[in-house]
Formats: sequence, structure tokens, C-alpha cells
Amino acid sequence: MDRINRRDWAMIAQAYGLWFQQLVYSGWEPALLTFMFEHLYGPRAAVAQEMGDTVEVTYATLVNRMFRHPKRVALDDLPLWVGCPDYPILKREGGRLEDMIRNDGRHIHVVAMTPPGTRLGCSLVDHIDDNQVHYSGSNRRLSRLHAVQIRSRIEFVADYALKGAKSSRVGTDGVFILPRLLSELPAKDPD
Repeated sequence: MDRINRRDWAMIAQAYGLWFQQLVYSGWEPALLTFMFEHLYGPRAAVAQEMGDTVEVTYATLVNRMFRHPKRVALDDLPLWVGCPDYPILKREGGRLEDMIRNDGRHIHVVAMTPPGTRLGCSLVDHIDDNQVHYSGSNRRLSRLHAVQIRSRIEFVADYALKGAKSSRVGTDGVFILPRLLSELPAKDPD
């Protein structure tokens, strides 16, 4: 994958930030989610697929907790998640060694936009903190699901969360958006 140039990336990150800001003005709550995984075995492509599948299952689980009948909710009213895989950058301090070693340090950042009027009864961050055992831990793919409320500078957070797209390891093809359109879903086997 080719690296995207700085000017093009700045325009893309700004567009995401403006989109998120528009949702915030409409009453949506923004949060930054970081998915840290247990060691996953197999070729890199299979590990990447398993990580993506885990994010999608987590999204589906949360949607089912947010709405009584999620299939009846309009696509525009479902939570919006925009994410990208990322690799750690060596720093002088901070970071856990086990996170750097596991899966070559690969993790996933997601900007999660939660619409108003869900059944959670609390913020997404509080829900994840209170129910961490349902999303991560022993016998699960996730070692940790970290959630932080975005209180300001959402454009900066969008750039941070999607920074993996700037690298040649991930590229812009690594950016994903949930929910997916029906046209993006794989076709079912006719069997």
C-alpha cells in the first residue's frame, strides 16, 4: 500500500472531524475506543480479519443493547463507528511491553458516535467500563476494550484514531465504517 501524502490526509481527517462535529451538534456523544487483542495465531491477513470481525461483533452486541429492535432502526439512527488498525510507535516511556509484542502491537482505534435516545441509560464509556467482562477478558479475543469520552478537539481525535491510514502498513484501505451498507455485506451462499 502506498503512503498518502500529508496534504491529502489533512483534508480527509478534516472531513471526518467535520462529520463528527456535525453529529455532536445534533446531540450525539463521541468516544474513542481502543481494541487491544489477545495473541491471535495465523498469517497476518487472517489475524487482521479476526480483529475486524471482533470489532463488528462488539458493534452488533452494543447495538442490540442500545435498541429493543435494532433491525427496525433507520441506518442514519444507528451508532456510527469509524476506525482503523494501528501499530505502536516506540516511545521513551509509556506503553505496555506485552501490548507491543502481541500481534506485532497491532490494535484498532474507533471513533464511536452514539445517537441520543438509546436504551443504555448511561454513556457508552460508562457502559463499557461497567460491562468490561462482557467484551474482554479470558477466553475472548479482546484483552481490553478501552473507552474515553471525547470532550473537545474531535478533529484532533479523528486524526489520531485514523493515523494508521497514513502508514504504508495499513493505508487508507484500512479505514472502516460501521454500520455497513447492505451492498457492502458479503453475498449469502445459495446452498
